[in-house]
Amino acid sequence: MEEQAKKSFSLQRQIYLVVGLVVLLSVVLGAFASKWWLLLAFAVSLGMLNAARTGVCPLMKLLSGLPFNEPSSGDIS
Repeated sequence: MEEQAKKSFSLQRQIYLVVGLVVLLSVVLGAFASKWWLLLAFAVSLGMLNAARTGVCPLMKLLSGLPFNEPSSGDIS
């Protein structure tokens, strides 16, 4: 059980992490640098709405291709 806790985040949690960080960064930059940074948060939200509507998430495809998300040859599941 502890081995699973030490494993990396699930793909879904990685998506939440990336989206949350990008939106947070966009809002902070929008507040302190330029209001144009809020367009980044808007674009991310449009991507999330599109993923919910179509079931296709480009970020998931991108993250699943990273080396730490590929199952090793010793994995059974």
